[in-house]
Amino acid sequence: MKLRLLINDRQNGYTLIELMVVVILMGILMIGVVGLFLTLLRGQSKTNALAKVKQEGDFSTVAIERQLRDGIDVVRIDIGVEVPCNENELGEPLIIYRRTENNKFQASKLYLDSGTSTLQLGTCLESETKQYCSLGEVTRALTGTEVQVDPFKVRCKQGGPFDPDLVEVSYTITEPASGLSVPFRVITSLRNIE
Repeated sequence: MKLRLLINDRQNGYTLIELMVVVILMGILMIGVVGLFLTLLRGQSKTNALAKVKQEGDFSTVAIERQLRDGIDVVRIDIGVEVPCNENELGEPLIIYRRTENNKFQASKLYLDSGTSTLQLGTCLESETKQYCSLGEVTRALTGTEVQVDPFKVRCKQGGPFDPDLVEVSYTITEPASGLSVPFRVITSLRNIE
């Protein structure tokens, strides 16, 4: 009878110590899982920011290079006056003159919009003379408003009598949310020099 009481007196369930051990182990496991998840999330956001900056930079680089390559002359506008672009000149706006199919001139202005910190390309209507227009300009953004461009520098190197001029455009694109910055540089020659 005494043996029977001992067997029946046994309780079902877990002791307090067993429960505490399980809770502590689960807590440690959850801290590790949350830390890993946050690390992966941070890495993914940096990857997305880098992809966005690279996409903006690649598009603007190709557009700038195309404009420069088709150009016949490059000047800067300084206080309303055209100044030949040379090695000492830094900054913008940069005016690129091209010949159209109708043998007329077309001017494009490459500049940094200070209000939105985006690269802009303004294109004028065709004209008979090589002059920059302020009216009739069609402007398009080369970078989006999700990124910022700064600084924007232009440097030109005059070629010899048989060498085309070289134009270097450099700028840095920054994604403000992550603080990620990538520098871009375009060096190209004017192929249609007159």
